[in-house]
Amino acid sequence: MVLNWILLKHRVPLLVIRMGCFDEYMNLTKLAKKRNDEKLTQLFYHLLLHESLMN
Repeated sequence: MVLNWILLKHRVPLLVIRMGCFDEYMNLTKLAKKRNDEKLTQLFYHLLLHESLMN
């Protein structure tokens, strides 16, 4: 929710985690044993790009 709040403040589309990406998101966040910020950033870019193409 914090990330979406930041996106709203900067007028960037909200981050919508679709079912096809949900497992990857969970594995990079709550289920991660080791942080991988680069992969998480790539996932966020992918999700934001997909949302902007859909709108």
